[in-house]
Amino acid sequence: MMQMKWGDIWKLFDADEQQEACLDLANHIKDETSDPVTPKLLRKLADGTGSRTSSIREMLRSDPQRAATILRTRALAMFDDMAWVRLYTSYYPKRKSALLCAFLDELSIEHDHQGRATSEFLAPDSTKVDLAVAHLLKIYTVREVARYLAVIEKHAEGWEFVANQRNNLIEQLQGDKPDDKKSASAQSEATAASSMEFNVLDRILIEQVVRNAMGIEGCLDGRQLEELIESVVRLNEKWFRAYFHLGFMDVLTPDRSLRFNHPGDNQNRRGWYLAGVIAGLLRNNDLDGLNKVVEERQVDLTNALAEPGGPGASIARTAFRRLIDIGRVSEALAAIHGQLRYLGLEFASEALDAATIFIRQSQYEQAKAIVDALKQHELIDEDKDSSERYLKALSRRRSQCLQAAGDFVGAEKECRSLLDKGQEGNSPDLLADLGLIKGRFRSVAELKLPEGNEARIAMRESLAKGVEHFNRAMQLHGSDTPKAVYALSLYEYLRWSFAKEKDKDELRVKAAEMASSAVSAILSSEFAPIYRDYGALGQSQFMLAVTRMSGLDEVEAREALAAWQTITTEAGRFPVEDLKRLLEATDTHGPAFSEPIAESIWDYRRDDAAGILKDGSWAIRSKRLRGELSSLAKNDRMPTAERLRLWMLLIPPLIKEGDIDAAEEGLHELSILAERADDIEGVLGFIIDRANYDPVWKEWEACLARARLFRKMGRDADCSSELRSAFYQVRDKQPWEAKQILGLYDEWALDQIARYELGKTLPCLDQGGAENIERQLENGERVSILWVGGNEIQAQYDDYVISQVASKWPGVSISFEHSGWSSNWGRDLSRLTSLANSADIVILMPMMRTLLGRRLRESLSRPWVSCQSTGRTGMLNSVMEAARMALRLRH
Repeated sequence: MMQMKWGDIWKLFDADEQQEACLDLANHIKDETSDPVTPKLLRKLADGTGSRTSSIREMLRSDPQRAATILRTRALAMFDDMAWVRLYTSYYPKRKSALLCAFLDELSIEHDHQGRATSEFLAPDSTKVDLAVAHLLKIYTVREVARYLAVIEKHAEGWEFVANQRNNLIEQLQGDKPDDKKSASAQSEATAASSMEFNVLDRILIEQVVRNAMGIEGCLDGRQLEELIESVVRLNEKWFRAYFHLGFMDVLTPDRSLRFNHPGDNQNRRGWYLAGVIAGLLRNNDLDGLNKVVEERQVDLTNALAEPGGPGASIARTAFRRLIDIGRVSEALAAIHGQLRYLGLEFASEALDAATIFIRQSQYEQAKAIVDALKQHELIDEDKDSSERYLKALSRRRSQCLQAAGDFVGAEKECRSLLDKGQEGNSPDLLADLGLIKGRFRSVAELKLPEGNEARIAMRESLAKGVEHFNRAMQLHGSDTPKAVYALSLYEYLRWSFAKEKDKDELRVKAAEMASSAVSAILSSEFAPIYRDYGALGQSQFMLAVTRMSGLDEVEAREALAAWQTITTEAGRFPVEDLKRLLEATDTHGPAFSEPIAESIWDYRRDDAAGILKDGSWAIRSKRLRGELSSLAKNDRMPTAERLRLWMLLIPPLIKEGDIDAAEEGLHELSILAERADDIEGVLGFIIDRANYDPVWKEWEACLARARLFRKMGRDADCSSELRSAFYQVRDKQPWEAKQILGLYDEWALDQIARYELGKTLPCLDQGGAENIERQLENGERVSILWVGGNEIQAQYDDYVISQVASKWPGVSISFEHSGWSSNWGRDLSRLTSLANSADIVILMPMMRTLLGRRLRESLSRPWVSCQSTGRTGMLNSVMEAARMALRLRH
């Protein structure tokens, strides 16, 4: 069985991924002081950097990226088994949870949301493992799956069953791996001795400086080395290259400093000394030092680079790529202009590689500057085949730069020229780029699903102009041209979006197949990370999720969900209408599909998630989302407009789900929160629609709610109209409520003629011995009344009501409990219920929390009446009517 060391697994990660993993570990070390790995790593970091442990702790807090870089560059030397385990356990659950969850789901192993197994399990059979890996490879690269299997197999006992698949995938990677261009030792030698003119003596001197810097036993000591090199300088004053070794020594040998002004210096000597300094800095990987020297020795560097050969050639060969790395593109261009013809095709190819990297990073201005500089200088090389390949590659990069600059005519001309030279079958993406140029796209990064029908139609029509070339690319190269496959998948998806009903299913299947092909093509491409950065992989997986979910087959739905789970963090990148389409499609397949998608939209697209979720019951189906939305809606610190919007989102699905209590609370909140004209208009528009309140409110209750809102806006005519409608609905069956409504006409000073006309139609209430009841009350008959509801405004009227009633009916006692809108009603419910059931009659005012009123009504064993009025006179009338009713019911 193949045995893998932690270091072997580490090499399966690219530099960016290693940096992410080390950043996660650095944050873990910073936050977790009890972990036994922490002190060991702190000590190793301190020893490796010559710092104190306290300094390392401060770096972890203030600059974790720097700490991560140190960990990354020293990982192979510093980490023991425990440190490697801690690295991967801090990285995988955070960065790769979708992969972990997908694999464990395939194996039917219980796990948490981060992909960690939560219980013991039996090793699945090999067939199940093979099938699980095959499914993963539809979504993830061979490298991603291989290294994950390698990590879990080595991480803990019980995972040996993945070893065979791990070995198979590792062998695939090794079979695809290109031969190393040069060994590490060869690269070091090339860095140190970069000029083609260096001879045996040069190499001996370089070797002695390096041996001294490394402290190798038997090397020359500092004094001897200095004597050797300075003797060489003195012995031949015309051998300017000796100054290279002086500069190289001054950088690498301890306790020496740079000396750019030597006796008898001239431009050539300074140039060679600078070349040696730069070679030494690069050998130490001291990019900050390189940047400082370039800044301070601009004149010397410019002069050296301008003169073909000599120190300029040494600097160009040694430092060209590093100058670009530190942002010194102008100095790199100077190297091209001054040294290209001297250094020839190898240097030109290196410069063109740098331009290619800029193109892949969408840094087209820098790429074009390099390409234009290369284009200015004609190269003569004996190797005609190599020259021809270089010129074709240069033309290819030039077409991409022109395309990115919007010069589509020039870009097409370059592409056509390459096609005429027979490049159609050699460059998988040349035809794809020609298709993009025809559609007037600057790069594949512009291929993203747009918002809005106009933009989508424009995108579809633009892509249609390049379809001929995209198809030709696929015919020639199949999945080796992910750019063409991705463009076609976007085109087919947009065609399906606008398809007529009779063609929809056929076009959906085609769009799904193209999206699946795009995912596979991108993942199998050596440039997969670049397509991922462009967003092409996420867009392809999203289109796959939407098209597969829109079918009726559950297998397709599961594939759709798996595709979505790989891109949940990218939810903010996708158009609203397509997210809604995805959610709508889940209705066919049930909450197991809708809930995780709705929850991830909520998690990663907070700004407009509510708007996306509001048109369906997806949010309300999820218990977690229901709770989160409700909590936000009830939060007094949230802006009122946002709370209103959330309640209006929640109430319709709450009604559909039969959660009447929660819906009633929401309607009540809408009524009391709306104060500004815009908010009131929004709430009025909402509660005009019967579907938004029935069966929570009766129709007359809705009329009263609208009347109060119209009253807030000063729209008395509309208010009166709603009161009239409510009056007629309760007049015959609930005359007490009808009388309360008439009281609102008085309290709000509304149209008294209308009030009079309504009053004439009010049936006489059953007075049942009214004169006798009045006499009993005047003679001191005891009646206890509990008033619940209202706020501090109504509390101001308590004394008035009590004194007025007492002066007429001395036996009537009134207790007021002004609950207001307090959200803490739950802790008062038991006390209020006890008080209510001890009274003869209870008056409930609508100005209280809806659930409090509902719970009180459910638990009352005493009669109760409502009071719609909020004013002093209305309160007094309600108390007196309640006292009379209590006596009538008593007899």
